[in-house]
Amino acid sequence: MALGASRQAGKTPPPKQNSVRRQAAYRTKATTKRSLSLPTFKLPGTWLWLLLLFCILLGVSSWLRQPQTLPLRQVDISGIDASGQTQPLKHIRTQEVQAALRGVAQGNILRLNMAEIQQTLLQLPWVRSAKIERHLPATLFVQLQEQQAVAYWQTLDDKAPQQMLLNPAGELFTLGSQAFPDLPLPHLHGIPGSEAQMLAQYQALQQALTVTGLRIETLQLDALQQWRVWLSFPQPLPWFSVTLGKAPLMTRWQRFIQLYQNTLVTQAGEILALDLRYDSGVAVHFR
Repeated sequence: MALGASRQAGKTPPPKQNSVRRQAAYRTKATTKRSLSLPTFKLPGTWLWLLLLFCILLGVSSWLRQPQTLPLRQVDISGIDASGQTQPLKHIRTQEVQAALRGVAQGNILRLNMAEIQQTLLQLPWVRSAKIERHLPATLFVQLQEQQAVAYWQTLDDKAPQQMLLNPAGELFTLGSQAFPDLPLPHLHGIPGSEAQMLAQYQALQQALTVTGLRIETLQLDALQQWRVWLSFPQPLPWFSVTLGKAPLMTRWQRFIQLYQNTLVTQAGEILALDLRYDSGVAVHFR
């Protein structure tokens, strides 16, 4: 009894102040945990609306891509010039364009392969460029720029010469299997790569020739850079040729024009050929 009482008497109770601090700290920690675990009620609703909107857009997109949706019903074809201004088509027939588009322009207008349609159009005779636009709900607009022929072209020393045409930019183009039209155009015969040079030279020579009433029918540049011209008259007289040789062409050309106006004009129908490759003279061959 005395021993138990002494032990009980010797036990020191905990300080009241420390106990209060521990309880306060526990309450603070518990409050912090509860505040961090509060749920956000707006987030699930926002994601639900976004998911619903995505499903709607996916359904609409799938519906628009169906072959039976927005079928192509009309193709409008028109001509334009280099600046994009509307002009009538002279050589391109709308029936041929529509026939060419039947295999590549069908079904849903949104699923049309615009690149394939453009390549199909560029392969048609007389087409230089093609502009294509979709106009919903069911119309395809096609604007075509025609090639403009300013000269016939034939490559010299070609085993299988193919007649071609030149446009104002000095670019070659063909008409495929279509027959060449009979146009009042000059014939240029030259080496590959000289197309633009020959066209510019032809224009300069013909401009200087205007005062004589003569016309250049054929202009030739061979592999030795020798120039030769075939001329015709307004009236039905035989052609004759003029050999100019190498540069300077315009100096020799002006000499020919002066000689023709001063001396040869009265004998025009008897001239067969002229050779101006001499520095101080001209060789004239009569029929």
